[in-house]
Amino acid sequence: AIGPILQGLNKPVNDLSRGSSVDDVINTVLITAIQAQIEAKKYKK
Repeated sequence: AIGPILQGLNKPVNDLSRGSSVDDVINTVLITAIQAQIEAKKYKK
C-alpha cells in the first residue's frame, strides 16, 4: 500500500512515517513529483 496521499492542497504534499522503507520513500517522491508536474501543466495554459 502507498499512502497517505494528501489532496486538495495548493501544493503537492505527502507524508511518510519514521518507519518507512527506502521503497516507501522512493514511491512517495515519485508520486509527489508527478503531482507537481500535473499542477505545473495546469498553470502553463
